[in-house]
Amino acid sequence: MSVCTVIGCVVYRAFHVTQDAALRTNGQAFKEHPEVNTAVGLNSCSNKPNWKRKVLKEVCAFLLFSNVILWIMPAFGDRPQFDHHVETHFFKRTMWTSIVNIGLPFGIFYRMHCIASLFEVYLMS
Repeated sequence: MSVCTVIGCVVYRAFHVTQDAALRTNGQAFKEHPEVNTAVGLNSCSNKPNWKRKVLKEVCAFLLFSNVILWIMPAFGDRPQFDHHVETHFFKRTMWTSIVNIGLPFGIFYRMHCIASLFEVYLMS
């Protein structure tokens, strides 16, 4: 098993544990406060998700796991930007290293922000 496979399994399990906890908390809140169900417009027939919600949930799950994988690699020091020599030949080694080191924190922040947003959309759908 590769390191990425192990990390993917850990992230997948952590995601489902967090999702189960959030769903249990939300379900308990809806049971304790039935007035919220009528204010939000939820009733007993809307418990079954329709096909649009299922598709949205599947797409969000795929994008979420894709972003997790793309976030974990550079966050723990993997630099695939140095594998291709076109960039280092064009920009020269020192300039390309500076570009990667300046842009890497922005990429990590962007991926983490996308993960948080997609997780929220996943839970709401």
